[in-house]
Amino acid sequence: MPKPNRSRTLRLGSLLQGFPCITTASGSRLAGAAAFCLEEQNHKSGVVLDIRGTQKTLFKLYWAKTTDQLRREWGDPAEATECGAVAIAILLVVKLTEFHVVHRSYKTTGIDYWLGKQEDTFLFQRTARLEVSGIRKGDRSKVDARVR
Repeated sequence: MPKPNRSRTLRLGSLLQGFPCITTASGSRLAGAAAFCLEEQNHKSGVVLDIRGTQKTLFKLYWAKTTDQLRREWGDPAEATECGAVAIAILLVVKLTEFHVVHRSYKTTGIDYWLGKQEDTFLFQRTARLEVSGIRKGDRSKVDARVR
């Protein structure tokens, strides 16, 4: 596996800055869920993410060590996985595309977030869609099946 480029880093803490549809409080909660899930699977801050799809690249993912209070907050593994996956997906969208998250979608639409380009006016912000699906633990075949 090639080493990630120094500029290819993701920091869960950057979610605390907020986004057009994510408050700093929500960003903190999403980051906490991701850190909780990662540590529960014995990953350490600085773990390498191997991104495959329309782009293939490596990222190093960093986060602050979880606290006992945060670990107790995430008693529902399914919710923690969903929120953690959203955290990482949002960071990847911002790093790998020209989009950012602009609006949370309704449950019945089949997507999680509407995306827009940074420079778009309000009328044209919903130009792409993001559906997030988290897997707590799985191999390549499980990931491939979920993508299909």
